[in-house]
Amino acid sequence: MTTDADNNIVVSPEKPSAAVVFLHGLGDTGHGWSDAMAMLAKGLPHVKFVLPTAASMPVTLNMGMRMPAWYDIKSLARVNGDNADGIDASRDRIMAIIQKEVAGGIPLSRIVLGGFSQGAAVSLFSGYQSETVLGGIIAMSGYLPRYGSFQFAPETADVPLLMCHGEEDPVVRFDYGKMSKEKLETAGVKDIEFHAYPDMEHGACMEELDDVTKWLQRESEESICSAKMVVDKQKTVVYNSENPSAVVFFLHGLGDTAHGWAETFRSVAKEMPHVKFVLPTAAPRPVTIANGREIPAWYDIEAFVGGAGYAAGIEQTRDALQSMIAQEVEAGIPRPRIVVGGFSQGGAVSYFTGFQTKQPIGGIMVLSSFIPREKEFEFAPETAHVPLLICHGDADSRARYEWAVKSKQHLADAGVEDITFHTYPSMDHTSCQQEIKDIQAWLARVVPATTPKQEL
Repeated sequence: MTTDADNNIVVSPEKPSAAVVFLHGLGDTGHGWSDAMAMLAKGLPHVKFVLPTAASMPVTLNMGMRMPAWYDIKSLARVNGDNADGIDASRDRIMAIIQKEVAGGIPLSRIVLGGFSQGAAVSLFSGYQSETVLGGIIAMSGYLPRYGSFQFAPETADVPLLMCHGEEDPVVRFDYGKMSKEKLETAGVKDIEFHAYPDMEHGACMEELDDVTKWLQRESEESICSAKMVVDKQKTVVYNSENPSAVVFFLHGLGDTAHGWAETFRSVAKEMPHVKFVLPTAAPRPVTIANGREIPAWYDIEAFVGGAGYAAGIEQTRDALQSMIAQEVEAGIPRPRIVVGGFSQGGAVSYFTGFQTKQPIGGIMVLSSFIPREKEFEFAPETAHVPLLICHGDADSRARYEWAVKSKQHLADAGVEDITFHTYPSMDHTSCQQEIKDIQAWLARVVPATTPKQEL
């Protein structure tokens, strides 16, 4: 058991293939559940457990006393009578923790979010109102907060849910748990497992922890997809699909899915209603650098060596991407109105696809990435006029900043005429708000709003 840089309690094997982020209840800390999670870990040796502690805040229910809390509670007299002030900030913090696990190589489909009491409420609030599709949700002695204004995200319908509740709970009444289950079922959640524990009050019991372990064992096994296709079409995210005049394809990084970028591009899509945004998800494949585990990947990575790697399988991904581009062209979108881009491994695929073809497109955007197979890279002169956007953090610990600079110089020397390069001081292998603004501004220049007649 250790503490990470963000003061989260961590119980982890040396090479985890799945993760559980577990949130404590009101007035507690991550330490309060560390022994229980360490016990669960014995039956789940491949799972990393992350236990954050809520910030302290005044809690109205407890006469304004400051204590660790995920949000303020004014009353527990009825399930739909509280605004849960502060829960949005807690959701954002938890999602940031989840994204760190994704960046570390654990796919969203292998990450479970759960909690006890108030922590369970945050888990339900976060897990079923976001396009970030997780591997599962656990709610122990919890309830659905902001019950009356709950907005279910249809993308999460297949996310399994385990609910556990004591029938004698005097704090979060058993009826609240049942009402929350019924609300989620009506909304569209397909896989809900509900356990009731006679005589149990507002706490946990060994039978409950055994049920949690069994459920996690099932989910961590079933969430590994054995499909060998390049793109998982069922997990593709699309915005602005009606009557677009331009299309942007964006490919996620290693171990992620389209849903990891869905919120980002939803905001961009709102500002650019003429552009169709297509975010495909890579199918799982064995990845050498991940000890052969199957995770969403556009190609295999043997080591983090930038453009010197072999990138086995990248041709199949290129062909699949070109096929998707061809479908958009057939639907009436001119190639000069199609942009391909991606983050990290997705950016490498964008380079590989966009500048080695005799059929140029409207633009290439690459975030935190590099040219793959740099020595064998065969630049197509026909693409010299294709605009290129490169964005990179100068503190990137995964895809090093100098790799981006080298890729830029390589393409400039090859003949690319229009390169925009943005550097973000102190940014690691991730994204930031300024970068998203720069992407939107660049897209507005490359595929401006226009009418079909003007395109002709």
